[in-house]
Amino acid sequence: MAITIPLKIREIPLKIREKKQDDFVVELRARLKGCQFASLTYKTKQYFDKHGFLTHGGELSRYSIILGSNYLNLLEKSLLELEIQFNEGRFISDFQVFAAEQVRESLNKSLAAHRIGRQNEDYTKKGMYRRIISGLNLNRNDLTFQLFGMKQSQVIIAPGKHKKTYPSPITLAKQNIRNTLPIARFREFALDWDTVESAKIAGETIIL
Repeated sequence: MAITIPLKIREIPLKIREKKQDDFVVELRARLKGCQFASLTYKTKQYFDKHGFLTHGGELSRYSIILGSNYLNLLEKSLLELEIQFNEGRFISDFQVFAAEQVRESLNKSLAAHRIGRQNEDYTKKGMYRRIISGLNLNRNDLTFQLFGMKQSQVIIAPGKHKKTYPSPITLAKQNIRNTLPIARFREFALDWDTVESAKIAGETIIL
């Protein structure tokens, strides 16, 4: 079942656009009710230099996602796993302990915020999205979509180019620790209009 999208919505005056957006969200909620999974082919954003050569991005993968996995549970499980790692003495040096404590502090802040129905104050996308169904939100600003959930599988179809980054030692240490936790399987995807317009529903699965 194709999802009809009002592509001209950006050209509508703000007051009317807000009403159109409300109608659109209500329609999508009705059409997607009961969907629990998503299967999508997703290409990361591509960046080019002034000569038109790809500098980074462009990886094409096929993902299977459990829509709207309970983020609160993921935070709790991640904190439990982190405590187990502390108790098992995984973090040997003072630097490793400090990095792990930073991760724990961040997870606790997120957990406290989600328990009262609010996002972490440090979250850069706070208040940006409207919920359609569990795992699918509408961006209030550019009217694109955010699909999120737990990654079941990923098959790389075409490798892209990876941007060279130079993270600080503490940033790298914290990321390595987070990668060992359940929260690391959580994924977000920004979907453009053309992709979503061709979406179909098969049982409980949105196929993109």
